[in-house]
Amino acid sequence: MPRSTRLGPATLAATLTALLLACGGDSPSPLDPDPVGQTVTIMVATTGTDLDADGYTVRLGTLSARVDANGTATFDEVAAGSYQVRIEGVATNCVVADGVTRDLTVGPMSAQLSMAVRCFIDFGDALTTSVCDDLPANLLSGAPLDRLDLGPVPEGFEPPMAARVMSADRTLEAVAAIVEAEGRLELVVPIHPSGSVAGGDVYLRPTDGSLACRPVELRIDPLPNAPGELDTIVDALQARVAAQASHLETSVDELRTTPIADLEELLLPLGAVQYLVDHPENERSLRAIASGTADVSLPIEMLEGLLARVGLRGAIAELAPEAGAPATVGGRALGTRTCLPGTIGNSETRILSDCMNAQAEAQAELESATGESFERANDAMWLAEAVPDGQVQRVIPWLSAIYWAIENSDARAAALLPCCLIDLSVDASPQAFEEDNPFHGSWAAYLTAQNRGWDVGREIIEAAIKSAGVAGSFSKLQVGGPESHDILNAIITGPLADRLLGNGTFDDFIVPVETFGPVPISDEEWSEMVLLGESIDSLTHTTYEPVGAGETTLQVNNRADGPRFGGNELFQTVPLRVDSIEVRVEPSDTFVAPDDSKTFRVTVLNAFHPDSISVEAEQGDAVVSDGAGGNLNVLYAPPIDASWGNPDHLTVRHIARVGAREYGPERQDFATIHFGAVVIENPPPCVDISEEYALTAEVLGIENQEVSWSASEGAIDDEGVFTAPPSRPAGGVVTITATSVEEPGLFEEVRVPIGCSCSFEFSLGGETFTPVAGDEMFFTSSESRLIGVTLRRGSESWSLRTIPNGLEVSDRPDMPGLWPMHVQGDFGLRSPADVIYATGSDAAAVLDLRRYTPNQEVRGTVSGTAELVSTQSPGPIGFSWRFSIAYEPGQYTCTVGGE
Repeated sequence: MPRSTRLGPATLAATLTALLLACGGDSPSPLDPDPVGQTVTIMVATTGTDLDADGYTVRLGTLSARVDANGTATFDEVAAGSYQVRIEGVATNCVVADGVTRDLTVGPMSAQLSMAVRCFIDFGDALTTSVCDDLPANLLSGAPLDRLDLGPVPEGFEPPMAARVMSADRTLEAVAAIVEAEGRLELVVPIHPSGSVAGGDVYLRPTDGSLACRPVELRIDPLPNAPGELDTIVDALQARVAAQASHLETSVDELRTTPIADLEELLLPLGAVQYLVDHPENERSLRAIASGTADVSLPIEMLEGLLARVGLRGAIAELAPEAGAPATVGGRALGTRTCLPGTIGNSETRILSDCMNAQAEAQAELESATGESFERANDAMWLAEAVPDGQVQRVIPWLSAIYWAIENSDARAAALLPCCLIDLSVDASPQAFEEDNPFHGSWAAYLTAQNRGWDVGREIIEAAIKSAGVAGSFSKLQVGGPESHDILNAIITGPLADRLLGNGTFDDFIVPVETFGPVPISDEEWSEMVLLGESIDSLTHTTYEPVGAGETTLQVNNRADGPRFGGNELFQTVPLRVDSIEVRVEPSDTFVAPDDSKTFRVTVLNAFHPDSISVEAEQGDAVVSDGAGGNLNVLYAPPIDASWGNPDHLTVRHIARVGAREYGPERQDFATIHFGAVVIENPPPCVDISEEYALTAEVLGIENQEVSWSASEGAIDDEGVFTAPPSRPAGGVVTITATSVEEPGLFEEVRVPIGCSCSFEFSLGGETFTPVAGDEMFFTSSESRLIGVTLRRGSESWSLRTIPNGLEVSDRPDMPGLWPMHVQGDFGLRSPADVIYATGSDAAAVLDLRRYTPNQEVRGTVSGTAELVSTQSPGPIGFSWRFSIAYEPGQYTCTVGGE
């Protein structure tokens, strides 16, 4: 029979030190008490803050008893044996030492068991509390943006993590960033939730959005008192802009008074910086903020204190040398105009060599400077994190503007050297540098150090500068390295923000599909979970239930308790698709050569957290990796015994996921892989009119090597000997096909240009570009070595170029063979701003140079996988470019249709 009593102080003290008097062996099976036997006493002691006023339920086998937070449950007439004791009803802000379930052995005499419960400040988030033993036990202290060690990642937690922050009087809440590195956590000290620069005491609760640690006390030190700090920084930035303007033979007044759309391309980057620093058309310029005329609600003392903490003023002071300082290479000074194309003659190889070396030096400086500025951009993210929740959206744009301006000003080498120098390795011939050349004074020379030919139109720049989302727009224009993409906007769109801050406000609520499911349609019961809105202040409870095939009604309610909500309840009902999540793998049916590999693209549609992906192949190996544009790649390798008669099958699975929780049914998609291919082994770059050329083909995957040949123009015999037509066909290209006789589904096509004086054939992502009248190809060479080849179609404003992998003379091709190369192009393939590049530290393209006779002929094929930078469908994309140019000494350009 159960009984319960409340402990007095003396009994409580004894209870806290009580030990388990008698324990059984290895997890005995629980036995129900016999109606006759001994008395069992279960003592519960609760310490800490915000104790559970409702008490607990203590179960002994099938018996139960209610007990206060500090009380005793007594069970009479319990027979000897082994039992399981369980405490239930423990609040989420409390933790039971040694677990909620214990084993107890009742012997011939009475048995006792003590259970200790420790409670912490209730943050009201309904997240399960973990003690997190390695968290600091004592008061932490630090100034905003300091990093404090919180110990290793707690067991069961999944980074990224953040910390909820509550003021000491429990009236204000905020979020603080937690950085994870090598398995340890660092807290980025935030601004006090009140927004006060004076700081104060707060409580922290580290969480990954699913689990939460016990609270930790933190004392936030005051921000520096730095009046005039922003004015000083703006003055320093303006001085750097003036120095660069002087070097580029313009002035700050011209940059301020000329509309950005009317600036010449050479001045666009500097004009953008000037717009951010001080411009009459920009009501929220840094100068306007410093003078107090801008509509920015963030207190100026907080802003200046944050900037002083970062040390931004000193960083700007070290950015760039004074205007007009000469660059030196090997002790030789290069003047402002030395490396401009008009000053480099055909025979002035020493000047060209000096300029090429200067370019390498400048690129190294730019890469170093860009890396440093990314570090400061990272600081900007923590600045944004440190600002109270209600101010984050307002503070990000101008913080981003400051750091974006620094990154451009940080290009100290570009401030010293002429605009075209950065592009010398692309077009070293003087004839290639006319003013209408799309790479003359290119945007790439200032925004990146990678020479990727990034060609952004004026209207895009103007729109980005004037848009409210200046941080995201500018960061998307940066392509300087793998960390640069959208780095300044990451705090808004990153997974941590999605997980902890929700995706909208109650006035404009955007509901992520997978946050609430997917809900099984057959589930008729209401479910409940916790959703975090735009800030911790808008913590909500959400309920949902299926109301029809494929839909769910969602109701969002503010908690109607506490001063933060004033007793007001807000709600919104939104219809949701709960069965619309799809996983797709492309291609779904394909051929793979037995000795090759294949990359499949995986896309998850309508999923808020598409991260629980698994792949499995019946025979080969399949590995998932990140792809471009938010997609995933699956790299597939065939088995060693791959054969045509035994195709493989690839399965891709996805389960909806929120933090560490998984929800809903599994989604699957499949791909069938046939092992086999026809490979035309020696396609020519071109074939002259009526010329014969012998092709060979290999059939992979089957024993029968017999193929049949066909050609769209001209003739080709059974042995693969192709005879070109007597005149150039429409389009200038002939399609030659080799088909397996045994398996007609295996074939390969090659497109061969007819006429070798000036011809090409280019394919990109399955789309083929064939010559049209007016297309131009020009090349550059030096000391009998090939420097580069460029293809340009002026009628459609696109171009393509290939350059050596390095700047050393030995990197330049001088004989037939395989040569590592870079490839760049601006195509507008999917949208007007599309570009491609294959310019990693290791060249991503290979030039198969078939013929190279200086002053006579160059023929070759460059192919590989490039990165497509696109507003619609970014990602890896395959390419192949076969070209042929016949030329005479002194000839650098050929025109298709103009032979």
